[in-house]
Amino acid sequence: MNIERDKAIKAKYAVAEYVKTKFDWLDDKTAIMTINDFGNYDKKYDFDKFYASSVAEYKAKNGKNLIIDVRKNEGGNSS
Repeated sequence: MNIERDKAIKAKYAVAEYVKTKFDWLDDKTAIMTINDFGNYDKKYDFDKFYASSVAEYKAKNGKNLIIDVRKNEGGNSS
């Protein structure tokens, strides 16, 4: 456990507005879920609500293809 690293990450990403998600349709069968960051830390972003509403819409519209776009997600280094 790296306490200093955790403190630095929390300080850098503590702003809730940093998390950007979007759910859109490319056509009548293909949806795209865009997520720019999984590191939620102390943010107040409600991923559960985003996922639940996206999946509910996808099912309601009988989606056939789901693209999950995480290209802008920085990733990280756990060492």
